[in-house]
Amino acid sequence: MKKLFLAIILVFSLVAPTFAHAESSSLVVMVNNKEVERFSSFTSNGTTFVPLNEIAELMGEEVTSISYQKKVIIQGKSGFIVSVKDNQTTAVVNGKLYPLKTKTVDGKQVDAKVKSIYKDDQVYVPIEFIASGRGLTYPVETVNEATKTTIHIGEIPAAVKNAINNKPIILKVNNKQVSNKFSPFVQNGTTYVPLNEIAKQMGGNPETFKKEVQVELNGLVFATVTADKPTASIYNSQLASRDRTRIVPLKTKIVNGNTIDVNAKAIYKNNQLFVPIEFISSSDGLNYYVETVKGSTKTTIYVGELPTVLAETIEQTGYATKWSIVVPSPGDFTNVTSIVLNQQVFIDQAQGEWYKIRIGKQSGFVKKDTVKIGKSPATGKMYPDGWFAPTLKSKWSKDPRVNYKTLEKELGFTKGGTTYHIFGGYGMQVVYDGSASTEVGISFYQWENSTLNQSYRIPIVAKELFKLYFGKDADRVWNYFNKNDIPENFTANGRTVKAQYVEATGSIYLQVGHKK
Repeated sequence: MKKLFLAIILVFSLVAPTFAHAESSSLVVMVNNKEVERFSSFTSNGTTFVPLNEIAELMGEEVTSISYQKKVIIQGKSGFIVSVKDNQTTAVVNGKLYPLKTKTVDGKQVDAKVKSIYKDDQVYVPIEFIASGRGLTYPVETVNEATKTTIHIGEIPAAVKNAINNKPIILKVNNKQVSNKFSPFVQNGTTYVPLNEIAKQMGGNPETFKKEVQVELNGLVFATVTADKPTASIYNSQLASRDRTRIVPLKTKIVNGNTIDVNAKAIYKNNQLFVPIEFISSSDGLNYYVETVKGSTKTTIYVGELPTVLAETIEQTGYATKWSIVVPSPGDFTNVTSIVLNQQVFIDQAQGEWYKIRIGKQSGFVKKDTVKIGKSPATGKMYPDGWFAPTLKSKWSKDPRVNYKTLEKELGFTKGGTTYHIFGGYGMQVVYDGSASTEVGISFYQWENSTLNQSYRIPIVAKELFKLYFGKDADRVWNYFNKNDIPENFTANGRTVKAQYVEATGSIYLQVGHKK
């Protein structure tokens, strides 16, 4: 997902710009410093439309206008072919369909369904199509003044470039401003930001080796960037040895529907490694949430959590649709806590593909696809953190696969019904033995532990687990554990049970015999 949202885009970033609404009389379009006078651009329903045929001709492309089809075909000097027809939301670019304009929904770019307009023998398209790279790939810059808005396409006046490059850039990570010593800067059309400083504040534990920086992405994946190189090395220890390392560009751009590498090298400055902002936000890079806001006097780049005024207010009850970790800020891999299926939460706000939620006294961020707005469908007692105590409904089966399914569906066990997790470690584990003397082995790694917020759940779930295997004797077995007075040998529900302490794991292991 592309997470870099720009209010007004830099000339050479080739990302679709954002425009102020303007009446046609106050909207001026300049192509290579020459005003387009024959055809007037206009704004309709928040979209700025420009004459595609005329602009392409002024940019030196071969243009074929087919009036009776209300269609234009452009053959570019670089070899691309673009075809756009009246009243369509897409264009054909090198044989593939691309939307004329996109919008962001839940952090993803989707078709905005804006149609082209045929007028005065011209096909008018959203200005975004001119600059997006998915259609045409022309430099575009917008200058808003008191009485008019000027859109520069192609060659950009030096005065406009200078105004952009000289505007101060403020960097804020999780709403904390980074020292001016490490202020971002623009060089050759690329905005550079301090890798070490951002990664440190986002929990990436950066390590510096001379002019090389290694950033931790999730504990098992690391990104390494070296000064004067336009690429980064991503090492994933979870993959097979031949696949563990891949090389990714620090910056890419889209040209006529094709993604190409940009030779934007990392820069070492003030004992800090600066990288293109695109690497910070890219899913192939650090994958942190990034949003850029450009004002008349300064540009502010936000990484991680947005200020409340920029985030979308939700303030509604929601519930988890699956197990998920909760992180302190969007893109940070360190964990605050976790949520489980149907756990009730309160959703404060949204930004991109993230929700900020509250779980009891804790708060953090989760992906939107893990939480749904509405009241939890779970029943039973709800605890202060929104967790519902599960209740065993099914009976024990001779088939261990059925029992595993029961543990998974009714008691919240994971890994095929074998393991009950709490945040911070294992709670319980059930392993089928099937030997002549033993049916299952049950391991308890925790009971109640004041240092683990979710450990209170283990005795509650354990009581239901004991009901499955020990039936009417479940309460007696549960009391053994709750009073920390467990016999080494006992009988429950017709089963012989042996208990032992496993020093290597610090766990209590129950060897549960077959039911007689």
